Amino acid sequence: MTRVALASRHALSARGSALIAVVFTLLIVAAIAGSLITQTRTDLALSQNLQLGVENDLSAEAGIAVAVLNLSDPGNKNPFIPDGRFYDINIDGKRLSVQVQSEAGKINLNQSPNPLLKRLFRACTDEGSAELLGKAVETRTAARDGPAQAFLTIDELRRLPGASEELIAAIEPFVSVYNFRAEPDFRLAPDRLRALMVEGQSRPSSELASSAGAPSNLSGIYTITATVLDSGSGASIRAIVYVTGDKRDPYYVFDWRRLGGRASVACKEAQAQ
Repeated sequence: MTRVALASRHALSARGSALIAVVFTLLIVAAIAGSLITQTRTDLALSQNLQLGVENDLSAEAGIAVAVLNLSDPGNKNPFIPDGRFYDINIDGKRLSVQVQSEAGKINLNQSPNPLLKRLFRACTDEGSAELLGKAVETRTAARDGPAQAFLTIDELRRLPGASEELIAAIEPFVSVYNFRAEPDFRLAPDRLRALMVEGQSRPSSELASSAGAPSNLSGIYTITATVLDSGSGASIRAIVYVTGDKRDPYYVFDWRRLGGRASVACKEAQAQ
C-alpha cells in the first residue's frame, strides 16, 4: 500500500473520530439544555404559586381590614351583624368570605359553674369525654380546692383530660376567654349555640332575645375570619380584634393567625323548644 493511500485512510479515520466527538458533544449540550429548561419551568411554577399565595394572604388581610372598618365606623348604615354569619365581598377581583362573631355571643370559658358549657361538650363528644373535660374545666375555674386559674387562651383546653384536637376544633367557635358575661348574649350567639341556650330553659327564645343587649357596632371584641374563595392556593386568616369606639385608637388586635386545615367533629344540633 502506498504512502498516499495510508495517509488518505488515516485522514478518513480522523474525520470519523471527530464527527463522533461532535455528535457526543451535541448530545451532552442537548441534555444540559433540557435540564436547564426543565429547571426553569419548575422555578417559574414555584414562583407563580408563591406569588398566588402572597396575593391570597394579602387579600385575606384586606378582608380583615374591611370588617374592622365596617364595625368601627359609627356612621355605617349597614354594619356586619356579628353573630357568626358569613358575608361575601370582592377585593381587587378576589372573592372572599368574611365571618364576624362577637365574643359576647360565646360561652364564657371562665364562668363557674357553667351548665351551658357542659351541654356543649355533650353535644360535641361522647358522654364520658364530656364529663371528664367538664370536671377538669370546673376544677380549674372554681376556687373550692385552691385558687382559681383562669383560661387565657382556648388552646389551654388541649392540656385537660377528655380533650382532643377534633373536640377543641369543634367547640372553639362557641367559647371565649374575652366574654365576662354569665351567659352569652342571645342575639349575638351563633344559631347552634342559641339552640343550646334554649335547651333546658323554661323561657322561650323570644324572651331570651328580649333580655339580651342590642347588637352594636360601636365597640366590642370580635373574631373575624377572612377566607379567599378562589381556586388555587387559598388563604384563611383569623383575627381577634377589640373595636374601641375611640377614633384616636379605633382597634387593637389580640390574636392573628393563618389557619390551616384541621380535622373537626360536628356537634349535634340541639332541639330548640
